Amino acid sequence: MQRATLGLILFAIALVNYSSLHPDRTDFLNYRIKRFALCTVVASLLLIMQGVLGFCILLLKLNPVYHAVVGFLLIEAFLILVNTDILYSMWKNSSIKLGKETFDACIYVTVIFLFLDRTYTLFSRGLVITAVACLTILLIVVSFHLWRYYRAMDILVEPVTLSTPAKVFAFGCLLISASGVLMDIHPEIGLGGLFVSISAFFVTYVVLLKELTRNFIRYS
Repeated sequence: MQRATLGLILFAIALVNYSSLHPDRTDFLNYRIKRFALCTVVASLLLIMQGVLGFCILLLKLNPVYHAVVGFLLIEAFLILVNTDILYSMWKNSSIKLGKETFDACIYVTVIFLFLDRTYTLFSRGLVITAVACLTILLIVVSFHLWRYYRAMDILVEPVTLSTPAKVFAFGCLLISASGVLMDIHPEIGLGGLFVSISAFFVTYVVLLKELTRNFIRYS
């Protein structure tokens, strides 16, 4: 129940952020790169924890409650804090806007989970957990590079454009919040949604790394 409640709260906040994050209205976010990078690293660590738990469930027969409940609650609680911080920043700068993208985001999420509903029988729980765990390995690699950049952000040449990675991050939050709700209703679809969610976060990190690489002076 707590997981579903946190999921609904996260979905509502992330939906507003997704609709409001636009390059023309969020230039002020570009100067918060260090905080955003730190948040993505922490979120990545929590997702890595989920992947490790997936391995443990698969190989060591660990109780799935740690993966399905405890891990989800920690991730959702942290993502609520991150999205609330972004929302508050946009509110202070009068950048909140609900429009067509709000509806579009709901449609995207609905289509993704309808697809999972039609195809979840093709994939076993073990296969999905294995896929999540393998994606976790990629997250570890990306997180290492993000952390390296985080330590060097004081020598940025110019602000990094955060609107695109932040928007993808918000969409990942929409997916993982919906997964949290569905875990209580249809665990198989919720687990599939977790894989899609982690994939979205992985794209966030890749886009952010691309922006950082473009704007950074590397350590010699």
